[in-house]
Order: sequence, then structure tokens, then C-alpha cells
Amino acid sequence: MIWKFTSKGTYSSQSLYKVINFRGIKQVHVSAVWGIKVPPRVHMFLWLLINNRTLTRDNLAKRRKVEDATCLFCVENESCHHLFFDCAVARRCWTVVSDILGIQVGGDIVSIGQLWLSDKKNSVINMITSAVLWSIWKLRNELCFQRSGWKSMEVLFYKILGLLQNWTVLCPVNKRELLDGFLKNLKTAARMVTWLPDIPRNAMQSSSEA
Repeated sequence: MIWKFTSKGTYSSQSLYKVINFRGIKQVHVSAVWGIKVPPRVHMFLWLLINNRTLTRDNLAKRRKVEDATCLFCVENESCHHLFFDCAVARRCWTVVSDILGIQVGGDIVSIGQLWLSDKKNSVINMITSAVLWSIWKLRNELCFQRSGWKSMEVLFYKILGLLQNWTVLCPVNKRELLDGFLKNLKTAARMVTWLPDIPRNAMQSSSEA
């Protein structure tokens, strides 16, 4: 008898585990996340995000009862895709970042992950998109755990700026001028951005139901 799921044709519990957990075509950019120029904890966060394992409220609901499943920024249900790409705050952020870079970014996690495959070419873009995702997550957690109220897009932009300034040492020397240019333009955008109103979430809920 030959076990066709190994090259040697012999059975092993490890090979059976891989067959059971296989979910189709494996995304090559999942492993590429470890090569981009960001701190290790951000590598881990991105790996969780691309595998849909971040503890957004839809994923928490799979483990326990969640009383409020809505996004911390709006009244829609919170999921990975919604929080980082579909929410009004995320869409506004990606629009500004795309305008500065001159290319469209922030459609979904797969389109961002594809850029990881050629990090030598896209190292600055990968750092920027990673900083955006990480900043949205950090700000979301501040709203959740520190009960801090939503203020404006300026807060999010300055979080991104602070991260990228700290990550400059990770950027290849020949790409730092490009990163510095982005930081300068984002700082200008942060000062000029239209503020989103600080509307209580329960008032937004009432408005949507009306």
C-alpha cells in the first residue's frame, strides 16, 4: 500500500494532519509576511490578519458570547475586512495614503499581501501599508479598552507618522528619501484633513434605524 500524500509513499500522522487542515490553494504571500521591514510584533499581527485570526468581534463571537458586535468606529458589524478596509475611517485613511503614493492601495488584505512577494521593490509601500493596518488596530483597541472617544482622522494619521518615523532604521538606506517624502506629505494631509464629527455611537445607531 502507498500513502500518496507523502513523497516516499509512507504514512505519517503529520501528513494526515496537513491533509485534514488543507483548505484549498495555499496563499504564497502568507509566508512572505516575515520578510517585510517591520518589527516582529507587527509581523505576527499581519500573519494573524491575513489568516483571519485577529480578535475582532466576529472572531470573538466564535469563542464566547459578544454583547455588542458593532465596529468601534461605526455601527456596522465588526469583522477583519470591515475594520481595516470597509469602515468609513479605514476608507478615508486608504484614500489619503493612495493619493500620496500615487497608486491604489487598501482594497483588501490579499492585494496588500501580494506586494510582500517583491519586498525589495515595494519595501517602502509595504512599510506604509503595515503601519496603516497596525495603527487602525491600535486605535481600535484604545477605543475599546481605554474608553477613549473618537476625535478625528488626524489622530490616526499621527499614529501612522509616529510608527514610520520609528521604523526608519528598518528601511533600506536607498529608499529612505522616498519614505521621508511620504512622511512629509502625510503630515501635511493630517493638518488639512476634514474632521469626522465626534457623534456618539448610540446616536448613529438611532439615525441608521430611522
